[in-house]
Amino acid sequence: MRLSSDDEKKIAELLKTNTWQEVIRLTGVSKFHVQRIRDQVTAAIPIGGSGSTDSLTPAERIERDRSLKNVRAELAGLKAKYNHLIEAHSLTEAQLEASVELKSKFRITAIKRASTKSTEAIPFIIASDWHCGAIVRPSTVNWKNEFNDAIFQERAETFFVNAVKLIKKEQANIKIRTGVLALLGDFIENSIHEELIEEQTLSPIQQMTMAQNSIASGIAYLLKETDLETIYLPTAPGNHGRLTEKMRPATNWKNSFEMLMYRELARQFEKEKRIRFVISDGYWNYLDVFDKTVGFHHGDAVKFNGGIGGLTIPLMKYLHRANQQRRIDYSFCGHFHWESMGDNYMTNNCLVGATAYGMRLGFPATKPTQIFRLLDADRGWTIYAPIEVERKSK
Repeated sequence: MRLSSDDEKKIAELLKTNTWQEVIRLTGVSKFHVQRIRDQVTAAIPIGGSGSTDSLTPAERIERDRSLKNVRAELAGLKAKYNHLIEAHSLTEAQLEASVELKSKFRITAIKRASTKSTEAIPFIIASDWHCGAIVRPSTVNWKNEFNDAIFQERAETFFVNAVKLIKKEQANIKIRTGVLALLGDFIENSIHEELIEEQTLSPIQQMTMAQNSIASGIAYLLKETDLETIYLPTAPGNHGRLTEKMRPATNWKNSFEMLMYRELARQFEKEKRIRFVISDGYWNYLDVFDKTVGFHHGDAVKFNGGIGGLTIPLMKYLHRANQQRRIDYSFCGHFHWESMGDNYMTNNCLVGATAYGMRLGFPATKPTQIFRLLDADRGWTIYAPIEVERKSK
């Protein structure tokens, strides 16, 4: 569709008070034309009229194109930095107030055995690094993976189905009346880096909504398909869910999409007596289970840039420092997108699978999984199994 000079001027006026997406909805004009006019406005190129571009000399056209390129780069940078902040303001005041009120209801929780005369165990289901909103094209990861919004939903559903199967399998061997579903962050991709938004089809709030719905459906499935008397849900925010350009440890509890999501989920299941959210404002979260302290964190506080020895040494050093704050007998974290296990820790894999970023750094293209771990009241940590998240082809 060719636009008249008057049409272009009207669109230019609308762009002064509306985003280009809103102008498309208001006018029905294609994205190509609206963005072209937006770029012309930003670069101070006259809108409309037959002489607006045709009268330029070759040198002037080169300068114009260079200017437009710089403007586009600047706009992309600004969008990456501030788009998530703009969208955050669309959250209602009532939601924010309700989420802040909820934080005072949760404290460090102790889980005790029912009786010393009978043995029992607690399954720990670890969920982290789902990266809802991420797009992975097979051609960018040597055809080792593919990920999009539809695959995200499929894997999230499969995760809960297979977690229930593992719970029932272990219940055939030992009494299990309580379960733990740890939510350890990076459930959304967000737009914290410029390159992350280039192929995303969902805004950060849409990503949060999709992730929240998937988790809520999974919790409902656990309630329906198991006879667990209580399910504890300790949470930890990831680095991808933040609203700020850099992580702010003291205020991350109120500057994180995921913290809001956790509190919305807690409110959603507030009347369900079998569900108990354990939400911490700090980086660490804890459960006291069978007289052992289990710690939960996302993992981004551990400084690891590759190198000989892998993750073990920097993680052990970090846990040693963390133990000076409160002794931790065992800890779970995510963030690194691969599974590893030590005497007192375990790191979770991811739902998103291999990414172009990870392949560039030389990390292996691991199969996406999550953690199932069993804590026996008498024997300590026993069973481990990966929770498969990819559906088997028929």
